[in-house]
Amino acid sequence: MIYINAEDAVKVCKKPKRPPVCHGSAESPKRKPKVNLNKTCAIELDESFHDKFIRLLIESGKENVEIYKKAGVTRQVFSKIISDKGMIPTKLTLISLCIGLELSLKAAKELMISAGYSLSRSIMLDAIVMKYLREEIYDFELINSELDEYGCQLLGWHPRDN
Repeated sequence: MIYINAEDAVKVCKKPKRPPVCHGSAESPKRKPKVNLNKTCAIELDESFHDKFIRLLIESGKENVEIYKKAGVTRQVFSKIISDKGMIPTKLTLISLCIGLELSLKAAKELMISAGYSLSRSIMLDAIVMKYLREEIYDFELINSELDEYGCQLLGWHPRDN
């Protein structure tokens, strides 16, 4: 559309006025019918965090105690994650568990997503963790050493906790 001057452009671009709403009239305004979402669209959910975590625990073939000790997670927190289907650990705890389970980078990202988290290359801690997961290096001392070097929060239990 070609405009000859600014006044013509304003006339063309103005929104039409809505008719006034008369609150006292007998006619009620037309409303859209309510839609029952259960009937109109199927919602497919991915595997829940809890189910995915339990599956990865079983697939690891390791004893629970070995995993939570390596991850530096308390028995109580680990037990709550396993027993409470709605329990979502903190991002740092989950990263520690990914390392304790010795997950691949892809599996760790999928588990993080199922808990509502992500690993981002724009966050130093995440970038360092991804580097070690990509290289399949699951040594907490080595990872925490580099995290400390960059001033990041450390994973799992460490001497600073005391």
